[in-house]
Amino acid sequence: MPVSLRPGDTSLVAHAKAKYVGATAPKEFKHICVAVEKATNGEEIAPKEKHVQILLDVVRPGASIADVSFLVKYLNKQIQDTKKWLGMLKTHVLIHRLLHESGDEFKSQMKKAQRWTAEDRDRDSRLKCMFSIRNWKDDNGVDASELSGWTRCYARYLEEYVEALDDIPPLGKSMGGRGGGSSRARDRSRSRDRDDRGYGRD
Repeated sequence: MPVSLRPGDTSLVAHAKAKYVGATAPKEFKHICVAVEKATNGEEIAPKEKHVQILLDVVRPGASIADVSFLVKYLNKQIQDTKKWLGMLKTHVLIHRLLHESGDEFKSQMKKAQRWTAEDRDRDSRLKCMFSIRNWKDDNGVDASELSGWTRCYARYLEEYVEALDDIPPLGKSMGGRGGGSSRARDRSRSRDRDDRGYGRD
């Protein structure tokens, strides 16, 4: 029969794991490892903002390529090692947030990871890594099994999101500024609509 951990026990386990990771991680990447571990721990809360902010600084525009590459590899390792649905879900929530607010280097690295995974998955459908958890499931109860399915759907959405990154305009460009590109685009759209309907014609 599985042992059920109380909330306090879960917090202690998460703290101990983060401490161990901090002691064994490469010195120059220690802050990345610890932030990922703490952001994706087994506490039933969203990834804590203070840890997410550390990682957002790692993926900011103009950030160190070495840091970004290490982070992508560590996120992949986190997915490979994770067995429980909550840790898997929080890891994907973290990835989603980083994708939304990162610079081009992180997005580029994620696109490469997605392409490599797709190629490897064609050879082995059981592959478990970033962008490939289709056969993963947490069997620790009915709820865990159901939530695993939801997490797999979320992971698939993120894979499709990364596949489409080249077609998604930056937020500023897509929305435009006040009185800027977006209003001009709307004007052009209205003009086309009038032409299509025969409005404004002699």
